[in-house]
Amino acid sequence: MMKTKLLKINRNFILATILIFFLSLSWVQTVNAEPQQDKSYLSLEALSDSIADIAEKVGPAVVNIDTIRMVKTDFPFFDDPIFRRFFGREFEEFRRTIPQKGTGSGFIINQEGYILTNEHVVRKADKIKVTLSDGREFTGEVIGSDMSSDMAIVKIQADHLPTVTLGNSDELRVGEIVIAIGNPYGLQQTVTMGVVSAKGRSIFAGIEGHVYKNFIQTDAAINPGNSGGPLLNIKGEVVGINT
Repeated sequence: MMKTKLLKINRNFILATILIFFLSLSWVQTVNAEPQQDKSYLSLEALSDSIADIAEKVGPAVVNIDTIRMVKTDFPFFDDPIFRRFFGREFEEFRRTIPQKGTGSGFIINQEGYILTNEHVVRKADKIKVTLSDGREFTGEVIGSDMSSDMAIVKIQADHLPTVTLGNSDELRVGEIVIAIGNPYGLQQTVTMGVVSAKGRSIFAGIEGHVYKNFIQTDAAINPGNSGGPLLNIKGEVVGINT
């Protein structure tokens, strides 16, 4: 009887010891998991703060560009040989000149009012209005453009302006986080984020008949009006122009 009782006590003691061991192990795992979770949270918080800091720093150097191009209306039969034979150039008086409006973005690269944008944003523009982030408006003048790279420089008469920092797009890696700032649909200072999806892309612009080479592909949201705005790396450096 005594031997049976001792056996039961020993068995209960062993079970209790095993239970305490597993409870202790579970507690240790919980303690170890909490710092890991906190570390992940802190990393995301640091990334969020970094993006917010970049938007706050670079935003003032991003501008809105509005253009007006005067174009003449046309009718299909104006180019008809028979029509021209009978009416000659008298049909020109029937053509109306109307303003064609466009909008885009740009960013200040020099304190003296030099702005980098897309060439197609200001192409053949008769009037260019540049609106700064603080609401001031200036008349812009194209002082240089290159259709093959879709880049143009616009000058405004202003000084002591905020500027961007230019980076090196060759150092970009696929998968790297990038940030786009611009004025899609006229909504100024819009910030979106994505990654570099690919590099060295070529795009055929069917209407103009040009092939644009060495494009950076990104999944950051880019919409009409974003064209000409900066694409930034996580350091806040300009590594591309949105289009």
